[in-house]
Amino acid sequence: MVTIEQKLALFSNLLHRSMGEAFKREMEELRKEFEARMDKNREEADKEAERIVETAEKRAEAERTELLSRKRVEFRKEYMSLKEKYFSALMERIRKELGNFAGSDGYTAYIKKLAARLASMVPESCRLEIYLAGRDLDKYMAVLEQALSGTKQADIVFRPAEDDIIGGFIAYDMDNDIRIDMSLRALLEDNRPFIMQTLFQAIETGDQNGL
Repeated sequence: MVTIEQKLALFSNLLHRSMGEAFKREMEELRKEFEARMDKNREEADKEAERIVETAEKRAEAERTELLSRKRVEFRKEYMSLKEKYFSALMERIRKELGNFAGSDGYTAYIKKLAARLASMVPESCRLEIYLAGRDLDKYMAVLEQALSGTKQADIVFRPAEDDIIGGFIAYDMDNDIRIDMSLRALLEDNRPFIMQTLFQAIETGDQNGL
């Protein structure tokens, strides 16, 4: 016959065993939950780290692209400024050469050619005002009058040019209100695009050849 003490001892053993097994199960569940959470946190941490690295790489690449773009713009501006500087220097050089030509022996023949061209452009018996550089006024008035005598102009008035025309002359047909610019300054300005194109092509060719 089982005594009360034996029953209590058996119940106590069963209770302890039951509590032990329940505790083990709970601990096992907690361990699994903890590991699952750790795996999830580790995965999230890895993703965040990848995102940070990717963002940093994109930012670095964006900064690099922006820097290259800025440097490219700065170089372009500097390059254009240098080309303009060379062009201005070349124009000034040509201007001086034209000034030297205006003081040379061949300049008289050039003035006669311009006068002949003017005579073919204006109608007969028109009134003309002819503007010459100050140094040419006294020297070439007679030359122009003789060259234009065949056109039977009723009146030719010679005046000093207000601006530096370098050489040549500016004619004004007073009857028809027409201005004919045959100055060396106009010749230089008319050829500005060609001079610029020629210079820039020479510079770019030099760049391509490593000069």
